[in-house]
Amino acid sequence: MRHGTLFMKTAFIILAGIMISCGDKQAKQTDTPDVKKAEPTVLDRESITNIVTEIYAIVGGEIEVKMDINETFCSKEWYKLVSEVNKNDEQKHNGEVGFFDCDYWLQAQDYGNVSISDIDIDFASADSAMVNFVLHNLGTETPMRLAFINENGKWVVDNIINKGENAIDMKQKMKEYLKEEQKKDKQ
Repeated sequence: MRHGTLFMKTAFIILAGIMISCGDKQAKQTDTPDVKKAEPTVLDRESITNIVTEIYAIVGGEIEVKMDINETFCSKEWYKLVSEVNKNDEQKHNGEVGFFDCDYWLQAQDYGNVSISDIDIDFASADSAMVNFVLHNLGTETPMRLAFINENGKWVVDNIINKGENAIDMKQKMKEYLKEEQKKDKQ
């Protein structure tokens, strides 16, 4: 009888250990599911390329449209920043040159013979991409970068970066400008 009880206790301990071990693995699997993010597709590349091409056809005057490019092609955050900067300049710098002293899409005040070339798309993730290209305007070539994000299933511009001689990160500069303007208000 002692052997039977000892055998049952040993079997119970082993079985309990196995169950706890399996239960622990089950818990770990539920805590951190192995979810694969979708990879960017050829369609994503085509969509982004078409958006960049269309934007520069519009700002270069090749296509005439009655739309707000920022509202149509840009992220909500970008649109909000541009709107805040424009509102600030209207209220505080009316009649003066404000933050936007040139067309940020063209990085110039004047334009002509606008085109883009050497479009290269680097996906940081399935939801973000950097688009590098060369902007041609009035005989100048400016290396540019547009940061794209996938917002609500739609690729949109989230930043404009001039990588040329007068390098500028527009989103960063707008945020800095608004912060400085707020400091002036407090003085």
